[in-house]
Amino acid sequence: MGAGSIARRLFVSDPALMTVPIRRILALSGWHPSWGHPRQSEFFGIWANAPSARAAQRRATDSGADVLFLDDAFLRAVSDDPFAPLAGLLIDPQGVHYDPVRPSRLEHILATDPLDDAALLDRARSAIERLRDGHLSQTSGYDPSLAPPPPGYVLVVDQPRGHPAVAASQAGPDAFREMLAVARIEHPGAPIYIKTDAQAVGYAGIGYFGPEHKADGTELFDHSVSPWHLLEGAIAVYTVSSHFGFEAILAGHRPRVFGQPFYGGWGLTRDERPVPRRERRLTRAQLAAAALFLAPTWYDPYRDRLCEIEDVLAQFEAQARAARDGRQGYVALAIPKRDRRALRTHIGPLTFAGAPAEAISKVQTTGAALLVRAEDVTDMLDADTAKAHVPLHRLTAPLIDLPGALAIDDLGNPHDPNQESRLERLIMEASTFPSSRLRRAEDMMRKLEEAASEGPDLPEGRRILVPGEDAAGARLQLGATGGTESRLALLKATRAQNKDAVLIYVQDEAAGAPAIPLSQLDGFADAVIAGAIAPAALRYADEVWTLTSELGFRALLQGLPVTCLGAPFYAGWGLTTDRAPVPRRRMLARPSVAAIAHAALIALPRYRDPETGLPCSPEVVLDRLTGWSLRRPTARARAQDAFFAWLARRRAG
Repeated sequence: MGAGSIARRLFVSDPALMTVPIRRILALSGWHPSWGHPRQSEFFGIWANAPSARAAQRRATDSGADVLFLDDAFLRAVSDDPFAPLAGLLIDPQGVHYDPVRPSRLEHILATDPLDDAALLDRARSAIERLRDGHLSQTSGYDPSLAPPPPGYVLVVDQPRGHPAVAASQAGPDAFREMLAVARIEHPGAPIYIKTDAQAVGYAGIGYFGPEHKADGTELFDHSVSPWHLLEGAIAVYTVSSHFGFEAILAGHRPRVFGQPFYGGWGLTRDERPVPRRERRLTRAQLAAAALFLAPTWYDPYRDRLCEIEDVLAQFEAQARAARDGRQGYVALAIPKRDRRALRTHIGPLTFAGAPAEAISKVQTTGAALLVRAEDVTDMLDADTAKAHVPLHRLTAPLIDLPGALAIDDLGNPHDPNQESRLERLIMEASTFPSSRLRRAEDMMRKLEEAASEGPDLPEGRRILVPGEDAAGARLQLGATGGTESRLALLKATRAQNKDAVLIYVQDEAAGAPAIPLSQLDGFADAVIAGAIAPAALRYADEVWTLTSELGFRALLQGLPVTCLGAPFYAGWGLTTDRAPVPRRRMLARPSVAAIAHAALIALPRYRDPETGLPCSPEVVLDRLTGWSLRRPTARARAQDAFFAWLARRRAG
């Protein structure tokens, strides 16, 4: 049933199903949730793993109603909070994905769908890469900086007692004891780590293994290490029916399975109790395509719409990054009071200090990182922090001026070619990416071009845009490496090399630079435009000549030739004509324009949605620029949601 269909009433008795966004996902999927009990031939919504699910199913059967099973999709939320808003649902009129008694919609897809669409399978492989690279899981409250044990160990996955995925597999303590015994027999001498399961969210967390099982090289492992790090170093994985087994398959393992989870029986596992009807043999990409693309219904809270998993991955990446980057906290040095509130929306926990000695002392006391505006970093501060072993992070201007964007570089200043920066490393890393990983950057390049307004009327001829820059700005002071350091000198140099071209000077009022008197432009510039319309003017330009301007980067993204008389971050990679010295280290890589865009627009900056205030992807910010607005719930809807959320928490204890 699609969002364009007439909404069909769905009766529910679980208050959790009346909260946002569950109610919104159902509404967009063609269902109208109503509080109450159904009659014959009506639908009753049941949360699959709720303690009341069996009783609710009996009531539906007694009334002759059809059942619609609801459950978390396989990316639940970044937070471990069991009541955190969900990213998606499994909406299934056939069964529950973890219950092998009868086939669910997911099993039906795995068994009967062709799963041979090349584009879909490519998307599935890309999604697996993003899950791994972003350290994303069903819940993603992990710390990717934590190291796993030395490789060569065996993982035995515990699960919480009472979890319906265990009961559905007709498993219990005996199955878990057998699993551990088999792991010890098959891997004598190898370290065995009993891993607690993320499915314990919302449960008491008491599993089938405890301290009494610590023997013969077996240890309990409950550290907040990324599951992808753990899977990389494991030589074998054993599970009953945990979601971790699915992730193990995506990571390239063939787990040994002692239950009957949805991923068992397709040739990707070693099954102790196979489901006889599952005879098909699938690839990892086919399993991922069914479980992540075809079966779930995903929700985009920024645009209030159903979406594809790529949007959810971007959402998770932004939210996980905000949570992880701020985990250690920051001590911000010499931040003006007028800027502190805006900075707090991006970073937390955050404290402020007015003097370097005070800041260094706070960092040493709290274990936080020192955050300084890039233009405020001095040689003395560099020396003091190095001596005190205090990590120094530089707060820099966004590489492209987008609302809600902020960039922090933990190595250097992206605008200073005299030192290596994190941005440079990200560019080098992106230069090795396959084309599939750069499609997102290519899409962003197109969106940036589309976001520009209508261009101005410009003189005919070979048009060269020459952007002015603030001579007092750190970007120009650091990046003007070729002896051309003023706007007028840039214009003169451009005219000298392009005598017959139409030179269009861009006044950079936004940077606070005083305008060059028009009398000084005679003979050098044929037209003058405001900086605000310069991105639109790129549509009608043939080239850009610049010192270090952002406009040169925008031009590069749109495929225009760019000549640099300075050394901005995008120069020196073989994509621009460079007339000033550039760092030799940049010659070690030859990235594409899309690779630089990936590093500068996706990997380095962090974004906040200007409408909701939440961490978001750059795509959301670009959509806001083009006028996309969020559907805001009414006061009545907010009050209703608060009531049902309270009631759900109360019932859950």
